[in-house]
Amino acid sequence: MTIIAIEGLPSAAPAEDSWPFENLGGDTALGLRVDEIFARQLDTGFAGEVRGLVTDPATGLAGKDPEAALVGIAGTLPLLAELKDRYLGQAQGPRQKALLEPLIDRRLDRAGGDLGRIVAQATSALDDRSVAERLADLRQDASLSWHDPAHLRLLGRTTVDELRYQGERKGWDAGRTDSAVRTGLSDLYAGAVEAAIGHDPERAAALYDHARVVIQPERQAALERRIDRAREERRVTQIVGGLGDMPDDPARRPDLDDYQVRAVEATPPDASPEVRAQVTRMARIEHARADRAWQAARGRAATGALDWLGENPAAPLMAMPTELRDGLSPEQTKALDRTAMNGGRVVTDRDLYDTLDDQAVRNPEEFTSLDLTQYRLSLADSDYDRLTKLQQALAEGKSDPAFERHRLGRLFLEEGLRTANLDPNGEEARTARQQLDRLLGAFESVEGKPPTMADIRGLVDDVLPRTEGDPNIVRVLGDDPVEALPQEVEAENALDGGEPRIAYVDDGSGEVGESFDPQHIILAQAGGGGARGGGGGHVPPPPRSSATPGQQPAPGIGHNRPPLIPGLPQAIENYRRWFSPSSQPSGTQPIPDTAGAAAAAEQRPSTQSLSDWLDERAQLAKRDEYVGPDGIDTAVGIKLDPRVGEPASGRDYLPANENHRKGIRGEYGLANDIARHFPDHTVIDFGRKAGQRGPDVISVDRNGGIHFWDSKWRGSDTSIGPSSRAHQTPRSLCGALEHAEITVYAAMKSGRLSPEASARALKNLVSRNVTIVTVGTGSARNGVVERIAGDERAVVYPERRP
Repeated sequence: MTIIAIEGLPSAAPAEDSWPFENLGGDTALGLRVDEIFARQLDTGFAGEVRGLVTDPATGLAGKDPEAALVGIAGTLPLLAELKDRYLGQAQGPRQKALLEPLIDRRLDRAGGDLGRIVAQATSALDDRSVAERLADLRQDASLSWHDPAHLRLLGRTTVDELRYQGERKGWDAGRTDSAVRTGLSDLYAGAVEAAIGHDPERAAALYDHARVVIQPERQAALERRIDRAREERRVTQIVGGLGDMPDDPARRPDLDDYQVRAVEATPPDASPEVRAQVTRMARIEHARADRAWQAARGRAATGALDWLGENPAAPLMAMPTELRDGLSPEQTKALDRTAMNGGRVVTDRDLYDTLDDQAVRNPEEFTSLDLTQYRLSLADSDYDRLTKLQQALAEGKSDPAFERHRLGRLFLEEGLRTANLDPNGEEARTARQQLDRLLGAFESVEGKPPTMADIRGLVDDVLPRTEGDPNIVRVLGDDPVEALPQEVEAENALDGGEPRIAYVDDGSGEVGESFDPQHIILAQAGGGGARGGGGGHVPPPPRSSATPGQQPAPGIGHNRPPLIPGLPQAIENYRRWFSPSSQPSGTQPIPDTAGAAAAAEQRPSTQSLSDWLDERAQLAKRDEYVGPDGIDTAVGIKLDPRVGEPASGRDYLPANENHRKGIRGEYGLANDIARHFPDHTVIDFGRKAGQRGPDVISVDRNGGIHFWDSKWRGSDTSIGPSSRAHQTPRSLCGALEHAEITVYAAMKSGRLSPEASARALKNLVSRNVTIVTVGTGSARNGVVERIAGDERAVVYPERRP
């Protein structure tokens, strides 16, 4: 009943609704029609609630699990009776009730039939489930009792009885029952055979032969294949099993060939090709496992030995526990000896490092599988850390831009070496790789950007050897007398128009690769002493240059070349490419590029030329002393200019030998004089202990130029000439270059050199662009200035006279 609200009047609750058709009359047609309508409405509501209890898939018993449906049947019947009473109670009057009750009874009869079907389906499903669980339990028993034929027969009879009883309950015909029985027995015995295969293929084959008649054909084929495969695997296991018994031998790394030979020897002659293939495969797997174990054992031994050295620095090496020493391979033992001789400091084996680095470039997968701890005694901390981090990055699939550039450079270099027909494992290739690594490492500091692919190709071109295979260059060693050109040069009419270049190794001129001019040949040999061995034909040195304008300069490196043409010393070309004019410091004179290496050495900016300094130095009585109040006192009695810094051996170093003390005084004085007369030079190393090889003083000018200074102390008046110049042999020069590289890195790390100057200095070291100044100290006078540019050497002071 709807209430209409009237503003200003209080609202009252509506009265309870009453039957709206009470006054329509009892037996009229209209009254009968109304009772029928409302009886059908009540019947519709009753039908909906019955569906919700019985047949609705979401809420009724029909949608429940069979077990839950059976449990719910008992509670559903009272609910239906209660539902009937509730709906009959809603009927108005006897006539509506009489009309409604038959309708409800028909609904209940149908619900009873639905409940019967639900009960039957649930019972059948539960029965099937019970039988399946029972059969599965029997099959499991059979799998565990495959070796007991009597118990298997008992399990078979139980399976047959269970299936036949199921057929009777479900009303199967004889054919369906027999089919179910055969399937059940087949599954039972097939499962027992499969379980036996995993334990004993031969007994499994015997069981299969016994039960073949009850196993279905499709299962028979699968079982036969599994039995054959298990027999092969058993034979392979027996053959390969002995390979794992090889003892750990530190002196012999597991070798794949040994494993395969032993595997072949253990394989029976009647083995099938499949078995032989399996044996070969398993031998490789077993070798890989043994190799990993061997590497891990060597890694533990190396780490243990290194830790012992650190904990016992003063103990003799023989005091190391036997188990540690015995666990080392012969290579590790040698590395341990080197480490002990170095005071416990590990020095990198460059051959090993190059091999590992090349492996990372060429075969990253193999590199990542290595146990790098086995090389701990042969890799210094920095190199070991780099390789381990690289290995981790490669294993994780991370991108390392620096390594990718390094890899690209190595591949370009390999291509260049192959094109040049050079041995990739030769000394030249190794030197080229080391130079390329240094160039790539310094590129970003110098250029301010990472190298592009074109930059990397350019660097590779720079480090590739240039003279080998060049028909315009003829190398003549000076170890023996030289009286004429080699026969092959004469045969090619070297003096007739072609003008091949002659590369001599000489006491005064170094190695020269110039157009041949017989007037200006300077015969010499590596290591000093011109034309030793008594050879004749020593050509006089070139004439002294004149200061007259326009006069042709005296012969020297590059003297026969016109300016600005290809063929300038490689270091000049590299420098121009690396350092554009805009990148040079303000006010710095550009590096000359018109007269070759000798002129480059003479024209480098300085407050005083080296030649003038040497001439003037010979006239000074107290040239080595520093008289300022801020001088650094030393144990040998020489005050040091503060600009030179601390000597490498320390200011308190005092050699026991008097001659060594004199030598140290000469080196200290030389460093003082360099700081006084060459303020654009930074002294980065001097005053090392007696007996240590290398330059006495190393300085770097503001353009990154490297100067090696060698002090020649003499107690009497002596003139230092070209025959006394330092680092004449290739071995001595290489050692000086390597020491200088370490010193530059240390100076950059300490802040004594800026990163820019350090990068340029390293670039010059890689390209072998250095100046060597040999200076007389003590009572000695004069000196020698030699310029090295790549493979070319030239004495630029004193100049040779005719």
